[in-house]
Amino acid sequence: NRLILTPAGPPAVATLQAWSEATLAASKTDAVIFSGLHLFESTTRDTWRPYLAATKDVLEKTAQLPQHLELASLSNEELTKDIVATLFPVVSSIGLNEEELGALFYALGGSYDDLPTKVCDPKRDAEAKRHRILRWKIVKKAIKLFELDYLLEEVNPPDIPPCLTGKSPHVSAVTAALDYVFRAASAQGSTVSRIHFHSLAYHIIATADGAANLQSWKNVRAAAASGSIAATYQACNVTGHEDLHGDQLTLVAPTTLDTDGTGANTLKIAKGEAVHEWSTDKLQITFVPVLVCKEPAVTVGLGDAISSSSFAAHL
Repeated sequence: NRLILTPAGPPAVATLQAWSEATLAASKTDAVIFSGLHLFESTTRDTWRPYLAATKDVLEKTAQLPQHLELASLSNEELTKDIVATLFPVVSSIGLNEEELGALFYALGGSYDDLPTKVCDPKRDAEAKRHRILRWKIVKKAIKLFELDYLLEEVNPPDIPPCLTGKSPHVSAVTAALDYVFRAASAQGSTVSRIHFHSLAYHIIATADGAANLQSWKNVRAAAASGSIAATYQACNVTGHEDLHGDQLTLVAPTTLDTDGTGANTLKIAKGEAVHEWSTDKLQITFVPVLVCKEPAVTVGLGDAISSSSFAAHL
């Protein structure tokens, strides 16, 4: 668990504009990376919409450059939809973790019908949810006292399927969700042609050929590896592999990858074969496991470090 305290409120439009004028105009810029929009979650649309509009203006002025948007906590569905509508049409790349992918998938209308049924079963998940409800003795007593048993028969599965969350979400479910996000966002004018998904156990870089901005992503395997290495180094608070020891690290990712959820198409993680690639109808998928630090020393800022390291490898 983490408690992150920020001394200031959400970013101000004036600050963004001042940074844009002082930095982008006065220096040679190779790429633009934006983050921090989650700070608007506790505010209202009247606060975040002017900032999103100003961000869009900055990004449009640097449209010739690779642009990456790093997402964070997406619990505010309205803010999430506004980010997609306003910024996805002007950025070429986004980064997000498993919780953020689940929230984005749901906000864009994704459901169990868009995921592999073998690993994402709504009936099974609804039953698990019902059992979680009944773990509490006080709930059981209230149900019995007020004769509410009929309500338990109508428990719906979670809005965000559990197969997309956790330390090591199912690879085929993540792939399907990424495919859905690409398609749903593209229908709203998105120019995103690259998504960097990062979980504790593994990373996936999904790239789309023929996306609206025609951004060409090169060195994808190296970019995926760079993000994975950055995660290990940052979490263990080291600067090089010589500072790491085997007993500090563990592999959480599965050693056999079920790429489509059927069990018929699998790949093995082995020494010398850690990075794997495969294709869907729309996407090129690059997978890399992460060597997880057993006792992490640093957790704050991992997403930014991971995505920026990986993004730089494309340049």
